[in-house]
Amino acid sequence: MKKCTHLLGINLTALICLVLSQITYAANCGDASPSVNKGIDPRISIEPRELNTEEIENILGIFKKLEGDWQGEATLIECVGPGGSNAKKRKIEYLVKITVDLKKRDSIELEFELYSSRSRVNKKFLDRLFIDNAYLKHEGKVSGFNATLLIVKDNFFTYLRKTRRRGKGNIPVEYVRTIAIYAKDSVMIEDDWYANGELTSTTLYQLR
Repeated sequence: MKKCTHLLGINLTALICLVLSQITYAANCGDASPSVNKGIDPRISIEPRELNTEEIENILGIFKKLEGDWQGEATLIECVGPGGSNAKKRKIEYLVKITVDLKKRDSIELEFELYSSRSRVNKKFLDRLFIDNAYLKHEGKVSGFNATLLIVKDNFFTYLRKTRRRGKGNIPVEYVRTIAIYAKDSVMIEDDWYANGELTSTTLYQLR
């Protein structure tokens, strides 16, 4: 299970810890990806899972609660150098604004704006999440649409994407996102990236 002694070294509130304790994904550099944990070769394409009625309603409820403007901080931890648990951690902190537009009942757009004066970074990107014929789909900086739901509750859900890093080796990449509403006016988004079945970076957004 995910521990509250998180990769980011952030003292999260008890409510966040309660959410994270229900999610089985990585906490440290080099931790195994969801595919590897299930004994699946990370190079194998995902098979999107059809959602049942309760899962769809839970996700749609979270979509509705997310609509609006959110501001806060984002912390990126990159695992650099030798692979696995021996990797060094490089930390970048951002101010962040996320605008969530509820396009339809079953579709949201998330516009991310991240700024760091220290790292001289100012970037924007747009993600779209939607349900199509009882399947969860994601359109954004990770190419393609297919996603597979890992877990959903009434206040959070986690899904998996797969792609490949262009260049030498055509490295398989897995991307896991969790969106959690752990209080009326508080949202957490966590993005975990894996290459060749090992965790390489985590970004945690804490928003109000």
